[in-house]
Amino acid sequence: MKFIASACLMWLLLMGAAASGPELLEPHKVAEGVYAFIGALEDVSAANGGNVINSGFIIGDDGVIVIDTGVNFRHGEKIHAAIKSKTDKPVVLVLNTHPHPENVLGDSVFSKLGVRVAATPATVQAMKQRCEVCYKHVNGILGEAAMAGTEIVIPEQLDERATLRQQAIEVGGRKVRLLHYGWGHTEGDLAVLDVKTGVLFAGGLVSLDRIPVMMQAKVKPWIAALEQLRKLPIKILVPGHGPVARPKRINDTLNYLRDLLKSIEKQYRAGDSVFDALRHTEMPAYRNWALYPATHLLNVQHVYSELERAEFQGSVK
Repeated sequence: MKFIASACLMWLLLMGAAASGPELLEPHKVAEGVYAFIGALEDVSAANGGNVINSGFIIGDDGVIVIDTGVNFRHGEKIHAAIKSKTDKPVVLVLNTHPHPENVLGDSVFSKLGVRVAATPATVQAMKQRCEVCYKHVNGILGEAAMAGTEIVIPEQLDERATLRQQAIEVGGRKVRLLHYGWGHTEGDLAVLDVKTGVLFAGGLVSLDRIPVMMQAKVKPWIAALEQLRKLPIKILVPGHGPVARPKRINDTLNYLRDLLKSIEKQYRAGDSVFDALRHTEMPAYRNWALYPATHLLNVQHVYSELERAEFQGSVK
């Protein structure tokens, strides 16, 4: 009986410890020293806890590089705990690929540890302008309990010359190329290429099996950015959303954007209204992608508005 009581007590203690600490996310090994966390193909909701983006980390000889930190402090803690389950090397750099809340609101976990958090200058500026509004929006969905401890951390700016020149930098004993092609999915899009393995963390530029969100996008520069990515020596693709894949699947997002733009441009030139476009821009090839019913219609409206703005700006020059 004493043995049973002791075993029960030990079980309760272990359960209590597990409950008090962060749950581990499952890090998927995609190459030597490179791991990814794969989020749900959904919008942020209380049911999924906001775990809807792909993030990851790269283990170098001397330290770890983290790419995106999740939707809240708890998410960042889970990422940190998962890293510690794979290596005892310290995190030395956090990179934010773009300024959406589900990518950056776990930053404070690492900043509190003295880790450098960095992003493109455009992402830094965007976070200064709208991160508080984004935080309130996510807080309204997930609730204050889920967002407990979450703080907005404004990253330091990466050297824009290095990202534009696509130069390799060495951090923690690992060489990575930081790639910024201008305003695509958002104004500050950053992709990260691990030189040793050829793994590309594409951030918001690539969305697989999920309709890409275009709320802050510029469709033509986004298409141009994807065309540049296809020229790189990529061996494994970690998209911002969707499964780890071969690099040729960059074409999935590229083709969606091209097909969408072609359809809207045709209707716009014909004098069709945005309401006509919303009724007639069905794209059956992408209907099985997650978020198609609502997000695709929002994208139709967004691209139509882009064409309107471009025409207006051209007429006032």
